[in-house]
Amino acid sequence: MQYKNSLPKNVVDEIDRMFQNQMQQHQQQREEYHKSVVARLSPAARAADERMSAIDRDPMIPPQQKMQQIQMIRNSLPQNVRNELDTAMRG
Repeated sequence: MQYKNSLPKNVVDEIDRMFQNQMQQHQQQREEYHKSVVARLSPAARAADERMSAIDRDPMIPPQQKMQQIQMIRNSLPQNVRNELDTAMRG
């Protein structure tokens, strides 16, 4: 960050703390929304979502590989399950 040296450390620390707090709140909201959507899915769609979510949560898998693995799972699903997931995630 190029401005880091121009601001007092306590200001930078406070901005960083606020940012981290905001990111954590956003993540919690996202997880709560996801849980509410998953609760309404059929068993097949729920199982597929769990497989894809497990990949997404794995910090050892690089982002590009996550996308590929999730796409492979998605492509292997019956059309009705893909449609259900698409509809549910759109809200």
